Amino acid sequence: MRESLNNRIQLFIRNREIMKKNFKLEYSMIHYLCSYIYTENNKILDPDKIKEAKKIINKNTGIFSYFKGVAKLAESTKLSLKNDMEGEFLEVLKTYKLLKKEFRSSEYLPSVACFISENRHTLDVENLIKKSAEVYKLMKNNHPFLTSSEDVMLATLLAMTKENIDETISSMEYAYKKLKKHFISSNSVQSVSHVLTLTDGDIDLKINKLLNIFNKLRENNLKYGKTNELTILAILALSEKTVDEIARDIVDIFNVLKKEKLVGFFSATKAQGLMFAALLLIIDYTKESNQNAFKEIAVKSVISIIIEEIALMSTVAITSAAAASSASS
Repeated sequence: MRESLNNRIQLFIRNREIMKKNFKLEYSMIHYLCSYIYTENNKILDPDKIKEAKKIINKNTGIFSYFKGVAKLAESTKLSLKNDMEGEFLEVLKTYKLLKKEFRSSEYLPSVACFISENRHTLDVENLIKKSAEVYKLMKNNHPFLTSSEDVMLATLLAMTKENIDETISSMEYAYKKLKKHFISSNSVQSVSHVLTLTDGDIDLKINKLLNIFNKLRENNLKYGKTNELTILAILALSEKTVDEIARDIVDIFNVLKKEKLVGFFSATKAQGLMFAALLLIIDYTKESNQNAFKEIAVKSVISIIIEEIALMSTVAITSAAAASSASS
């Protein structure tokens, strides 16, 4: 394994231990997610700054604010990386107010606000939000029952990166129909179809590359997840790396995580471990890539896309466990 990749894995492992020690009551997947956020920034996790960021969010939002929802610790972790945490969060709140003029409030909207605010110095924020709302409406026209608040982030990314939206929507629909033959989850297939159109290039080649990576992992007796995790695999399919390189690197990272007991009975499931292996690989490819389009999409999208989904999965897991415990007592 190349040194740069091994260093990122070791940093991730160290950060997860810090999270586990300092935020014991949080669900384990939140530990992994916050560790990933710091690892992506090549920093050792600072629990005191995260706690300070949580206080800033609490101070500046109401009791029922979505900023205090399931992803609060992840949002606090991202905020903790800023030099002026309170000033940065106030900018996020300004963006959030603009978003609420175009979109319904939801647990996903704070993450979109953070993402746009981070890039506000190079964007016309108001025009971007209006364009994002237009893209979202086009997406909803095609899939009125599938398209929901969780798709606002991808609508924003499309608005940022694509000029010909009608052509992009057409490619998305084409990818959706082809991928639906292989995966049951309509929501996941829709998200993957969005990601695959974020860069230029032959859509069939990208679809086939995604399927080949997925199948290559299965050949190694590793069943990659078919739901939210597919979005991450789709981002890797946009890279210039070959199917064999991507699958080999995911397997290598997964084996290290398993050896270090980050995958197993008392930690992440095999599917979750593979997902974080893929995420760590995205960091590595992003740092070394000369492919500007992949760099931009990977850096700008990956954390924001998964934060709310993982947080919500965590909540579902906790709720299910509580319900099962209640039923058995």
